[in-house]
Amino acid sequence: MSEQAWDDARLVVQIGGDEDNAMEVARGHGIFVVDGSRCRLALLEDRAGRRGLGMDPNPPLIDALHRAMLLWKQEKRGELVGYLAERGLLEDGPFWKLVQALFEVLPRHLEDWKLVNALLGERPTLRAEGKQTAYRDAQPALFDREG
Repeated sequence: MSEQAWDDARLVVQIGGDEDNAMEVARGHGIFVVDGSRCRLALLEDRAGRRGLGMDPNPPLIDALHRAMLLWKQEKRGELVGYLAERGLLEDGPFWKLVQALFEVLPRHLEDWKLVNALLGERPTLRAEGKQTAYRDAQPALFDREG
């Protein structure tokens, strides 16, 4: 989370990325805030204004997380549950590992830490709401027919 040399961040992205163009993805999505030869991981405040943040069909996990954080911050719980459900992010997986990792490394005074803390705390409830919504949507309406 602290400021690092750009070359160090580039190496981490290339080592950790499963695509040949991991650095292009990082740059294209604004995952880092670059200041000359130094950079740091972008926080929600750095990325909240990005058009379509996390709305790609298969966004990078950090985009999906920042979208979820933004929806939580805006108190759009229904949209949050829908977003997580549509992308299959309510169950265990890499998304929640990222949330947990940021919870552990972010300084406690940052708004991002408070948001990931809230998401982690609400995870069981969000999952239950997602299942309930899916069940309700799958049920035929009882009073759809006139008569």
